[in-house]
Amino acid sequence: MLTRAGVGRRLGKSIATVRRMEGVELHPTVDGRGVHWFDLREVDAIAASGTRGTRHRVGLDATGTRAQCELQHLVDEGLDPSAEADDAVKAAGRSAIHMAEARVWAEQARVDAIAIREERNRLGVVRREELAALAKATQELSVAKQTLIAELEQCDKRTLRRLTDTDLAEILVLLEAECDRAPFYASRR
Repeated sequence: MLTRAGVGRRLGKSIATVRRMEGVELHPTVDGRGVHWFDLREVDAIAASGTRGTRHRVGLDATGTRAQCELQHLVDEGLDPSAEADDAVKAAGRSAIHMAEARVWAEQARVDAIAIREERNRLGVVRREELAALAKATQELSVAKQTLIAELEQCDKRTLRRLTDTDLAEILVLLEAECDRAPFYASRR
């Protein structure tokens, strides 16, 4: 007994050709694991005849129809042709369902990608607006600090003495922050 690969080596054919010869020139038996076993005498007879798979058109039996050939093969194997046909129809139906599901998933992925792109764009606009507002607030704070420093420089000692400790502490905090940021004031420390 030979497997498809063994038959292919013996005849000098590919496994695909051996499969096409099944039911036409070769008549294998199938074991419980689904392995196709070929009779060595049948293979040797084909090898000796020199036809090696050219006796009939591929997949056709003497009557000339693939369906009849497949039906005869099912009967030869002891299988119920109607059950096999039902299984094929069910498999085709499952395949169509899988294709429909795949199309739905692909469409949903496309919609999700568009939504993600739009959300990224929206967040980019919000982020740019926040950065612009922060830059504006920083600029206004810097102007206010500069104004405070200019006013303190113009104040006389008597006015400065009227400031409370809390006022002075706040002014010092603002001045320190400004001095840390401004190179001119940092160099005078």
